[in-house]
Amino acid sequence: MLPALSEHKPLRYGTFLALYVAQGLPEGLLYVAVPAWLAQQGASAGEIGAFIGIILLPWSFKLINGPVMDRFSFLPMGRRRPWVITAQLGMIISLLSLTAIENATAQIGLLTAIGFIVNFFGAFQDVAVDGMAIDIIPVDEQARANGLMWGGKTLGIALSTALSGVLISAYGLTAGALAIAGAIALIMLVPLLTCERPGERLLPWSAGTASAAALGLQLHNWRAIFSGLFKAVWTPSSLIFTVAIFIALMGYGLYTAALPVMTVQELGWTDTDYTSAAATIGILGAAFAMIGAGLIAARFGLVRTLVATLLLTAALHWVMTAFASLGEARNFVLSYMVGFKILFVLMSVAIYAAAMRMCRRDVAATQFAIYMAFVNLGTSAGAALLGPIQNAADYAGVLIAMGAIVAIAALVFGRADIPTSHQP
Repeated sequence: MLPALSEHKPLRYGTFLALYVAQGLPEGLLYVAVPAWLAQQGASAGEIGAFIGIILLPWSFKLINGPVMDRFSFLPMGRRRPWVITAQLGMIISLLSLTAIENATAQIGLLTAIGFIVNFFGAFQDVAVDGMAIDIIPVDEQARANGLMWGGKTLGIALSTALSGVLISAYGLTAGALAIAGAIALIMLVPLLTCERPGERLLPWSAGTASAAALGLQLHNWRAIFSGLFKAVWTPSSLIFTVAIFIALMGYGLYTAALPVMTVQELGWTDTDYTSAAATIGILGAAFAMIGAGLIAARFGLVRTLVATLLLTAALHWVMTAFASLGEARNFVLSYMVGFKILFVLMSVAIYAAAMRMCRRDVAATQFAIYMAFVNLGTSAGAALLGPIQNAADYAGVLIAMGAIVAIAALVFGRADIPTSHQP
């Protein structure tokens, strides 16, 4: 049995890093490799945008997941850990069901439905891991921890993109799905072998008892949960923060849906060209998240970091409008992708750290889930905008829209009041 997470700092960092890698693995497959492959197979921008928009919707269910996790848990195994293990098992089973897809373009409805289910369990894991992080990680470690966590997710996306992109192109969707399901199964050993606090059970039939800390934080009725949540969320600073998150992630969703279509169908890249580039850039982003992003956010302050990052992202999108006259200027496009990844990682680390500070510990899963639901609602809404914007304008117009969206988000974040510690 490994030491408890609450008592071992390196183990805390390593565990949350691994769990976020697991969270990123299905995203690399479903958000990058599969859309690029669909583009290569001739799927339209509207179909790809709809696929991404729909499979992202379960992340909005965090508004339901959070209260359920704050209300119910098997405390002898920890406040959040049973949910983590259950969610990872669900991801593995639903990824394996992708092997039922024989013709993705003809069965895009079934592909979308299975992608929806994978993300349903992914969202459950995300809420559980984030709730555990707020419970376990001291405030003075959270910026650094968020850098490692987001770096782990970015690394998971990059590795999954590279591996599944090659496997899908060479052997089909089944090979990519099996590889990602197997990788998550290996990572699942981490929560199976660690506990949140000393004395807790590893498995339901093991020896151990609920810790005093978990018992003290657990709420036992819905009224207490929603009363505490209302006090925490329904404040001017929290509402402004929530709106800013939604707008900022709309820009990301539009970028995620547009880029594979722009590169594969407009610039003539193959699907493996795109996935290989995205994977390499993702590894760079992961390294930046783990080494520098958390330190930068802590040094300059979360609000300043968010405003500066979003304004730079807007400028980057507007500069990229020149791609239409540069033909297949691959290095220009690659530079754009690198710049966006670095800025997006820094923005994400700052948003996550700020959201943790906004949370009350007793309703942390629910409150953090609300903020993250707006992350994913914004991403889904942005992806769904691709079809209408692309029909009304060319891809230069799409890029102008991306820049305008994130510039507005910067203005809203500028009015946010982020606390320096957890709410009481």
